[in-house]
Amino acid sequence: MWVVGLLLCLFSLSFSGSLEELLKSAEEKNASLLSKRYAIESAKLQLRADKGLYYPEFLLNYKFSWQSERQSISIPAFGSLPSLVVESSKDTYQSFQAGIRQMIFDGGQRSSKVAISERLLKISEEEYRETLLDLRLEVIRAYLLVLSSLDQIEVIKKQKEAIEADLRQREAFYKEGLVAITDVLQAKVRLAEVER
Repeated sequence: MWVVGLLLCLFSLSFSGSLEELLKSAEEKNASLLSKRYAIESAKLQLRADKGLYYPEFLLNYKFSWQSERQSISIPAFGSLPSLVVESSKDTYQSFQAGIRQMIFDGGQRSSKVAISERLLKISEEEYRETLLDLRLEVIRAYLLVLSSLDQIEVIKKQKEAIEADLRQREAFYKEGLVAITDVLQAKVRLAEVER
């Protein structure tokens, strides 16, 4: 028992610090908490994108056509119609288009998407808070366990010192013939129990 206590004592001394420092360190290093933070950021970005559906959409288009050969189409004559030949020019063409598209009515689709995104953001924030509280609770429990173990180690050390002093006294009394050997053996048994 005292070996486990000694290990707990060394462990706690190697990470000595206040409870606030331990909580802060646990919050920074916990993978589950980090994933919840990313989920909140993702939900915020999704909400922002859904709110962007209310903004107008700007369109720009530029087209450049270059023809290196002249093309022609020949349509044969039908009955009394003469044959027709159409030839294209070797020119280049450019066109530019700009526009704005704004949705006037969507049947509540945009507002529903925004409402859903807001709810998902709230859910992500609540999951983060719940995970944070669970983590803090675990750290506080572990901290209190270490403190109580340190107190138990101190009690056991004092018991061992008292029993060792009692054993030395009984052995001295036994050498003088004042007590029986059973008293010495009982003290040794109590010392062995404490050392376990």
